[in-house]
Amino acid sequence: SLVEHLQARSSATGGPSYFQGHLVSDSSSINTVQADFTVSSCANSAGFSNRASIEMQIYNDGTPGTTPPNDNEPASQVGDVRAYLFLDCVAQTAQLQLLRWNSTSPLSSTLLSDPANNVVPMGPLPMIGKPHTLFMKWDATARRITFQVDGQVPVVVDPTTVNARMKVAAPYAKAPNAPAVHIGGFLGMPAANQTASMDFRVNNVFTAP
Repeated sequence: SLVEHLQARSSATGGPSYFQGHLVSDSSSINTVQADFTVSSCANSAGFSNRASIEMQIYNDGTPGTTPPNDNEPASQVGDVRAYLFLDCVAQTAQLQLLRWNSTSPLSSTLLSDPANNVVPMGPLPMIGKPHTLFMKWDATARRITFQVDGQVPVVVDPTTVNARMKVAAPYAKAPNAPAVHIGGFLGMPAANQTASMDFRVNNVFTAP
């Protein structure tokens, strides 16, 4: 099992977001990841977003960037598209997200998926104390990403076009410059003097090409 505890407080001058992740070894050979998540505690004074997630860089859309290290080159994240599937224990839903990295220093991105249509069907609640299985698969040939939770109806997304799930298209250019698969947690605190925390356990991690 992997056990993770996250706790953070935003400063008096602004609200940061906090991510704590674990990089899966040999990420470049992985296109499929599945894991069982059990969230045991969840608190966010802003009522914003606490997430337990699987994440994967799936391809690069050719965005050129600017000057090193913020250009599109091997090992740079610039132009890489990242897919997320997560349990948001504040919203009590499973959600998907796709973004493109625009720079690495500082790290910045463009949200590609539609935040108004990002919910993925999941099994019955409760969110807290009950295992939920997250599954994500990238088909590099068809250029489709599949999101599924608890064996419910999968959501299949074409990230290369604008569609019901995508507000911004990211045309396929090549494999990712910086392949990565992460399992981790995120705390969102959009304003000053806010607190957030979350505990979760991960079991039965499965990866495949």
